[in-house]
Amino acid sequence: MATIAIPHEAGGGAWDVLTLGGLRFDGVTTVTGDAFKKKLDRRRAAGSDGARIVDKGFDLVDLTFTLTAWLPEHAAQIESLAALVAPRGGGSARGRALDVAYPSLQFAGITQVYVTGATLPVPQDGKLVWTIRATEYRDPPPRNATRRATPAPQTDDRADLDPRIATAFRNNPIPAPSASGAANP
Repeated sequence: MATIAIPHEAGGGAWDVLTLGGLRFDGVTTVTGDAFKKKLDRRRAAGSDGARIVDKGFDLVDLTFTLTAWLPEHAAQIESLAALVAPRGGGSARGRALDVAYPSLQFAGITQVYVTGATLPVPQDGKLVWTIRATEYRDPPPRNATRRATPAPQTDDRADLDPRIATAFRNNPIPAPSASGAANP
């Protein structure tokens, strides 16, 4: 397992900088959510206590980013982030995950998020507060490369049939199945 180096000082400068989609926010950032979440299948027998747990791997986690701005440049950074996470009018930026960098997310191994929503900016005590909701993004695992055997293509070539059988086949063709699936009487 790779060594994760996160800043240990809770008041350190790295904890105040969020980079989302290549844009940097220098105000105060608070990120909340789970570091990881397991997908569990709890199998219970009818009429009994307890359950057998089947671990089905890791699920994606939901995150909340709270950005607090008090300088004009912080407000400008929030405007830039808003244009990035919610581009209006469609385009290629919609529907894509964004790279993210923040110490607690680095600890959890989260490097990309998909933004699912955001609040309206709210003034509080002379500061501007904006909250972004996102879900962790991970590329899907590669598909199984195993292929099913495909049958040999069927041809309508009857040249390999005995001429007497081919004549009988031409004179008595097999009818095509009906659309309803019922046999013709």
